[in-house]
Amino acid sequence: MNRDMDQKINEVVKKVLKTPLISGTDLYKMIEEVVAYQASGLTLKDKQIIDDAREKKIPVFIFTAKDSLSVRILYFYRSLCRKFCNTAHIEGVDNRLKEFIAWQDEHREDVKEPD
Repeated sequence: MNRDMDQKINEVVKKVLKTPLISGTDLYKMIEEVVAYQASGLTLKDKQIIDDAREKKIPVFIFTAKDSLSVRILYFYRSLCRKFCNTAHIEGVDNRLKEFIAWQDEHREDVKEPD
């Protein structure tokens, strides 16, 4: 199990322990949330960004590796980050770029022009 999932499970456990009386239904919902989070493939940071944006009604732009232009966009974004961002952020972008390239190489038939 990865660190993000461990952290999410610990958050649920802490929430359960802080709640004096928790119904089986509420506990089941919390467990479902953890399982859905795990299945989504999102990192904890991804989920926090999305939840924060949703809560504050901040516009979000998302693209996937299925988008044939996504790798080009990430390369361009990385070039900007190298001028303006810290090393940790650049490493994160590099890692995501590698994931996109690997996915596209393995799923060429699924990579499509944006519609």
